[in-house]
Amino acid sequence: MLTPRQLFDKEAQRIWAKFEEYAAADQLHAAVRDDGWTPWQIMVHILTATTGMIKLGQAQLRAGEPQSEASRASFDLHRWNEEQVAGWNGRSVDELQTAWQQAGPLFDQFVEQCASAPADLKLYHPVGQLFAPADYIGVITIHMRMHRQELETGQVQEH
Repeated sequence: MLTPRQLFDKEAQRIWAKFEEYAAADQLHAAVRDDGWTPWQIMVHILTATTGMIKLGQAQLRAGEPQSEASRASFDLHRWNEEQVAGWNGRSVDELQTAWQQAGPLFDQFVEQCASAPADLKLYHPVGQLFAPADYIGVITIHMRMHRQELETGQVQEH
């Protein structure tokens, strides 16, 4: 069985391999999803969602409790995702790679923090569920896999 970091690295390698195929074909900004998202947008989303989930989990670990109901109710996940992706408009592939390289150590830190969390602590995830810390870690790599599969099956739409 793979460790959380091994799963993270496996997904990241597969994601980057597919991203590089799109880059080589000069198709980073061609729609591959029905909603018009491009390989660039999907990559940025995977990065920002991954780091966002980690930071949210870390804040809850520090607080020793799940995110408050009031905070949950006021959070718009779709809007947050769109804003995060839009914030990367005009940035380079090199900047994206650098940010991805920083995500691995952040993930490691979070895994370590989760290992020492109280057994009964639950962490709120923006999909609207509470998870044990180990399961919350799993959601991060599942999210990566889900969007990697989009990159693998995406079809560039002709204009």
